[in-house]
Amino acid sequence: MYGLAFISVIILLSFIVYEDIKYRGVFWWVFPALFIASIALSYYFHGEDWLLADWLYSSLFLLVIVSTSHSALVLLRGANWKSLLGIGDVLFFAAIIPLFSTQLFLIFLSFSFIASLMLHGLFGRLQTQKTVPLAGYQSIVLILYLCVQFFSPSFFQNLAYSYFI
Repeated sequence: MYGLAFISVIILLSFIVYEDIKYRGVFWWVFPALFIASIALSYYFHGEDWLLADWLYSSLFLLVIVSTSHSALVLLRGANWKSLLGIGDVLFFAAIIPLFSTQLFLIFLSFSFIASLMLHGLFGRLQTQKTVPLAGYQSIVLILYLCVQFFSPSFFQNLAYSYFI
């Protein structure tokens, strides 16, 4: 069952990469499907102890980041929030919350934002649209993370816990 959940998450993330980079949008049904597949993968990998507390902390952190970013962009720059961060990006963040502990979620968000910036710097010239396919680029990072986690489960745990514990 773990392999089926893993493959489902990888397929859904690959679909997000394709749709977001090509069309700058993702079908709405992909996010609930990714959330369900993420729950299944997390359950098989970590068990039920870890799910609710980490989901709550990660969700609160995501809420703080999104609301702070929205407030700062609107108040300081007068920018339209929807033109800078799409609802699909926020739904993507919410759909992947079950895959991480709170500490790893913070590390993933930070690293994937930096990696997305670098990927857009490399491939942005090839694209005709000016917007950044954030969910697509972060899906690439997440696919790499999950593949390393699948084939070497202790790699990221040792890395993360050596800094936090």
